[in-house]
Amino acid sequence: MYKGLAFPNGVALSKDHSFLLVAESIKMRILKFKVQDGGKGYVPEQLVQLSRIPDNIKSNEKGEFWVALNTGRESIQTDWLGFSIDPIGVKYDQDGKVLKQLDGNGGLTFNSVSEILEFNGKLYLGSVVKPYLGIFYA
Repeated sequence: MYKGLAFPNGVALSKDHSFLLVAESIKMRILKFKVQDGGKGYVPEQLVQLSRIPDNIKSNEKGEFWVALNTGRESIQTDWLGFSIDPIGVKYDQDGKVLKQLDGNGGLTFNSVSEILEFNGKLYLGSVVKPYLGIFYA
């Protein structure tokens, strides 16, 4: 499909099948590929530049996307009010607008998130290194 990506990881197809999102882990970004003519000759657009390394991407029934942020937890961020936030997952719309963030509470709530699935009003969080599943209300 496209050569030269820096560790492409998560992939998700849009609800209307018009574009594909790819998590490029090493460059900490989400790329958007339009699905047209088999994708030949298409240069993707950068949808989101992240401050942590993305893992898997999952779409929900509304066409929104959950991106799991698996590593880079040493960079706890501060929001505009001065509160510390520890994002472990972010929900985006199709244009890259942040709709919701999950706070990992410094690793106390949940850490090492590799996948987030939204289903029937709940969020299911998986991990490649933890032997359990986290469940939150969406």
